[in-house]
Amino acid sequence: MRPEPRAVLLASLLALGCSPGGPGAGSDDTGGGEAETDPETSWTVDELGDQTESSDWLFDNTVIHEIAIDFDDETEDILWELPPEYGPASVTIDGEHVELVGVRLRGKVGSFRYLNEKPKWRIDFNRYVEGQRFHGLEALSLNNAVVDCSYLKEIMAAEVLGGLGLPHSRIAYTRLKVNGRDYGLNLIVEHPDDRWLKLNYAEPDGNLYDGKYWYDWATGSYVLLDFGLGVDEYYQLEEGEDVDHVDVRSISNAYLASAGHADYLETMGEVIDWSLWHRSWAAEQWLGQNDGYVLNRNNTRLYFNPETQLAEQITWDYDYSFLYASDWSRSYQNPTGNLAYACRHDTACAEAWGAEVGRALEEIEAMPLQERFDFWKELIETDVRGDGRRECSNSYVEWYQGWVDDWIEFRGDQVRESWGL
Repeated sequence: MRPEPRAVLLASLLALGCSPGGPGAGSDDTGGGEAETDPETSWTVDELGDQTESSDWLFDNTVIHEIAIDFDDETEDILWELPPEYGPASVTIDGEHVELVGVRLRGKVGSFRYLNEKPKWRIDFNRYVEGQRFHGLEALSLNNAVVDCSYLKEIMAAEVLGGLGLPHSRIAYTRLKVNGRDYGLNLIVEHPDDRWLKLNYAEPDGNLYDGKYWYDWATGSYVLLDFGLGVDEYYQLEEGEDVDHVDVRSISNAYLASAGHADYLETMGEVIDWSLWHRSWAAEQWLGQNDGYVLNRNNTRLYFNPETQLAEQITWDYDYSFLYASDWSRSYQNPTGNLAYACRHDTACAEAWGAEVGRALEEIEAMPLQERFDFWKELIETDVRGDGRRECSNSYVEWYQGWVDDWIEFRGDQVRESWGL
């Protein structure tokens, strides 16, 4: 028996400050028809296994890619189960076919959807074939844009983070078909793995942790992750060596020893790279990332950089961006994240954070964001209107795209005013 869509999840939505879909749920358009996959090339494991092979073409965000996922009834049954599990499938990406991969549904509170809706996906190339990669990639994520009526927030956020020199996922657009059925316009999101670390760090052998909240699918309860709360073991090791979370606890220990004291900035600076944390927080504020670390203790990754021996914060998952803090009853004057709250209420730390905000704003305003926005809006217009699985009406798509457009023009002044810059 199929479970009731999102029945377990809905009870937790308001507590996390998010909504199950977005205003204007229900589309007034239907999508396009179905088409069979006709791969031009089939790749062997050996050809797919080279980590040095470039995947830049897949993250070319000036075109809309084509992805088809196909699986049998057994995998379909697996995909209906909670918590989400992997099942075997084949995938064809821009005409290149991989016969055996693992697929599962992604998302938790807010963005999780079942097969009869518009789900997020994870494609794992080496789930069933050891060492198999696709142009060096271990995995790919596909985002459904169900909580982003504009379809532009995530790709604009990646543009800003990249322009600020911050590690981030590359993002591009794709049309998705599943077993020949149209699943509309999705976003290809780069998955953080060992190859991602090599592309972003001179020393890529450090520990990378996922700091997204822990969720109990059976009860709908969850734990938001932060330092000094006794939840260090919930940070999930994605790459690196299992050290029983000693590295994560070092941040918690430093916080507990110094928060509210005169040596806070100095003590924390022995375990975290303040300049990068402040820059990441500046990016979160400009982006209106309500579901990030500063405002919600969520959607962050930690990288313990062997080159500096310091931890770095990586901002992640941007579908709840371009929102005002007040929309979730939050404030940058009194952040939710423990490290950010203690910093904002420490004179030296707040001054350093504010100075980094000023530098980041100058760099953001030098970026061609309006040009990029205009390009992507035009690129996806036909596909957005033809996406029969979207949850926003045409009028809401237009309204939210206009919202993002205005944000680009006015956000810098708003952030400056909040800091008195």
